[in-house]
Amino acid sequence: MKPRTLTASLWGAALLSLGLGASLTVATFRDLRGTRQALDRRGEELGALDALVESMQPYEAARHTYEAIPGGRPVRLDPMLSVLGSRVDLAAIRDTVTELDDAWVLRKKEVVVGEGPLQEVLDAVRQAEAQRPPWRLEHGVIRASSHTPGYGSAVLTFAALEKSGA
Repeated sequence: MKPRTLTASLWGAALLSLGLGASLTVATFRDLRGTRQALDRRGEELGALDALVESMQPYEAARHTYEAIPGGRPVRLDPMLSVLGSRVDLAAIRDTVTELDDAWVLRKKEVVVGEGPLQEVLDAVRQAEAQRPPWRLEHGVIRASSHTPGYGSAVLTFAALEKSGA
């Protein structure tokens, strides 16, 4: 091979290598930009998850405290409703049970209270919420009597958490 041809071939190979290197560099920077954006999104998602975990800590502490209550089951609601006398049909109380995570159960009872003194209804709710573990008034509708002040009827929904098998 002639020296000129050899020099031209070497220059051609060098320019080809330079062009390939430049195109690979540009492609790498483009890929790096997409990878960086994906990593930034992942970082934001992890930050949001960390904030969520941190916000759950008080609830976890409350759960551990709740689990430490002896018995683990709410007391029967019927005796607390006895203050309402015949205004409550105990056989008509609707009872629903929903299975939750970690063997927990959400128990709800819907109670229909006939017309009478509303103060008695409030007393029954206070007594239910004072138990350990407590019943909580989740929803209530009170209808005032049109003819007697302080009297009315109510539909109350109580809810309580309990550990399955407790």
